[in-house]
Amino acid sequence: MPVELEVNEECPTCHGSGGAPGSTMKTCPECNGRGVVSFGQGGFAVNRPCPVCLGRGQVPSQPCPTCSGAGEVRARKKVMINVPPGVDTGSKIRLKGQGGKGSGNGPPGDLVITFNVQPDKFYQRDGLDVIATVPINIAQATLGSKISVKTLDGKKVLIKIPPGTASGKRFRVRGQGIQKADKKGDLIVEVRIETPEKLTEEQERMTGL
Repeated sequence: MPVELEVNEECPTCHGSGGAPGSTMKTCPECNGRGVVSFGQGGFAVNRPCPVCLGRGQVPSQPCPTCSGAGEVRARKKVMINVPPGVDTGSKIRLKGQGGKGSGNGPPGDLVITFNVQPDKFYQRDGLDVIATVPINIAQATLGSKISVKTLDGKKVLIKIPPGTASGKRFRVRGQGIQKADKKGDLIVEVRIETPEKLTEEQERMTGL
């Protein structure tokens, strides 16, 4: 599936230097060309990238008009990812070299995708098992019936409802759940008896009411 995201890319105007075309580079006056500045913290000296030259040690005489001297711009990028079968919410995959531009003209980093599985209107997930709640009427529950239920891959299975089935009764269809590696769950069909506000004469006769 395609995923569109924003990453830092090398500025196409200055090619990462941060300077406008034709500008000259000079030693950064803030860090004296070191690329880092020191500040005290709890009795220790801590180095951090220079905020003026952004760690490059040099500043242009005129900043790049495209990136304002940053040397990089935000760009939208579309990547294709393969969603593994049976993926769970919180699962992650790493795409090598598909991340943003590295600091100091370094290689691009990796792109880490975290999955968030959205709930389905019909199916519920319980590990590798899939639960489908199917409504039936009183006559079907009392006298027995057969119902057709669609599986995850679009096929249909026939479930036999025996006479006297109670609401909440579950029927298991082996091997029709979620597959992950060499394991596959089951499809669990849970019937829910829907009671109409008013029974017809035929339904009253069938149920003995």
